[in-house]
Amino acid sequence: MLLKIKKKKLEKGKKIMVEENTGFGVDTNKSLSDVLGVGGDVSPFFTGDSVPGDEVSGKIRSVKVFQPFVYGTQTPATFQKSGKPKFKAVFEIENEDGVFSVFVNLWGLQRDALMAAKNRFGRFPVEGDFMRARFAEYVPQKNGLNPAKKYEYEFSIGSAAENALEAEKTPEIGAAGISDSRKQKIIKLSKLDWSLSEIADMTHSTEEQVREILAEDSQSEPAPEF
Repeated sequence: MLLKIKKKKLEKGKKIMVEENTGFGVDTNKSLSDVLGVGGDVSPFFTGDSVPGDEVSGKIRSVKVFQPFVYGTQTPATFQKSGKPKFKAVFEIENEDGVFSVFVNLWGLQRDALMAAKNRFGRFPVEGDFMRARFAEYVPQKNGLNPAKKYEYEFSIGSAAENALEAEKTPEIGAAGISDSRKQKIIKLSKLDWSLSEIADMTHSTEEQVREILAEDSQSEPAPEF
């Protein structure tokens, strides 16, 4: 069973709310599918005191994506070379010991581990699925940098997630069969420079549907004024 926890350092039964932001970063109202929330009394399961082998698992109550601040500032974090925003995901998971949050960088080793878990699972996880997160090991870095933390993630399906996924399925071929909300997600993702295949994967669409929607959007944009 997934509902097991090895680390006992956090207070049992501690509830974590993610609706109110208290300074972790910039809220985006994006889901994992939008980009690949935090707030309140958020206490991450993995901390500076975590050691390799620590792990937590349970049912996913929510998944939020946010843009963190640069450490010690109120400046939203970006990549130095491209200037594009950095994003983090926070999974709120529940088991018999309480509710815990797992933060995942959507770049570097953690992004790679999340994408590998997503590929094994077959899709991005949603509320109602089950998650297992494990601090696997430290990975040496070049140029004298501190070792990076390597995590492993696993997902399994839950009944609530199955129902949500069924509701998102498109019965028709072509853009006409896609809801307005999903069209808006596709348009937003295109502005973040994701590829057609990545956008299609994230929105449970086909590449042809994505092309049609982006073509419709470009035609609807008003002509520039001179």
